[in-house]
Amino acid sequence: MKDITKRKLLKIQDIKKRRIFIDEFEKEIIKSFSLFNEYHSYGGYEAFYQAVLTLEKEGLLRRQRVKKDNGREPSLPLQWWVMPKAVVGKWNTIDMLKVSDLLNLRKFKGDPELQTLENWKHIIAVHTFLKEASERELVSREQRSYELFGREKFLSEKVGREFLSKLGLTLKDLRAKIYSEPFIFSTLNLKPYTEMELVLIVENHSTYHTLHHFFQQYSSFRGFRPDLLIYGEGKKIESSAKLFYDMFPPKEYDVYYFGDIDAEGWGIYNRLKENKIWSSLQLSVLFYQALIDYAHAEVPYKNHDENPAYLQGVQEELKGRGEYALANCIEELWKKRQRLPQEAITLEKMRREVERIE
Repeated sequence: MKDITKRKLLKIQDIKKRRIFIDEFEKEIIKSFSLFNEYHSYGGYEAFYQAVLTLEKEGLLRRQRVKKDNGREPSLPLQWWVMPKAVVGKWNTIDMLKVSDLLNLRKFKGDPELQTLENWKHIIAVHTFLKEASERELVSREQRSYELFGREKFLSEKVGREFLSKLGLTLKDLRAKIYSEPFIFSTLNLKPYTEMELVLIVENHSTYHTLHHFFQQYSSFRGFRPDLLIYGEGKKIESSAKLFYDMFPPKEYDVYYFGDIDAEGWGIYNRLKENKIWSSLQLSVLFYQALIDYAHAEVPYKNHDENPAYLQGVQEELKGRGEYALANCIEELWKKRQRLPQEAITLEKMRREVERIE
């Protein structure tokens, strides 16, 4: 019975331990006999019981720590582990020692299945790079990924991130970083970058184009004309804003933000403030007021991140600037879960207002 039981276990044994239920496994053993009586002629359950205990001593089986048994006499634990096959490491020990001066291969040594030819090629590439890392320039993650692994997306994929993690390395060790995509912008005044001061960030694409066209035709709107107009592209500005001082001179700017009047818009603004890229960042009151003036319908919204801290931050700023009416209007919309999209501001409406005043 032991040999029959062992052969059955070896067929299902894998490189990782596998759980079996002993009552179900006994049924599989019985099926290997042509007749049920033949199973009993080999000793039946008593022989099966002894075979399981013997194979446990040999290390092929290990009982799980559960109280439930199979309800037989003598009883066996219901759940068992079929222990994994012994896998011999595939990498040469001396070769591994040669790269251990700069790399920690502990996790690869402990899991021979990771010792593939492809992983070894990657390790050699990383080791070669680390020997001269201090002399290398900082590049994008994709550039370094292509250089070392032949695929520009390797380090951004799960398999690449896990490979690097197993070595205990980061992108910083590879002199690489994740660069945000730059934002779209337009300069509205004939000034050199060093003389620009007023910056307006708008959340949505249509609003960016509306304001771009408007300021090409008119000198100002409600007394305001920015030097630089930035398309924030929704939440993308939270990361792309970090490139601002890579693109423009390191100086103080007066930066204004204008987004939708809704929970998502306030979230973007608050997170931009938390990034502390511009100490002067503030809400563009005149454009939010224009949005309220121009909007003809409130729009209900769902699935927004309605973080009360975002509303509180906006309220505190506006009331601190004496804009109580605007603050109250925004709070009322928040309570009703209604929003005003930037798209309410159109070139026609802005033009009519300016020409009426003129």
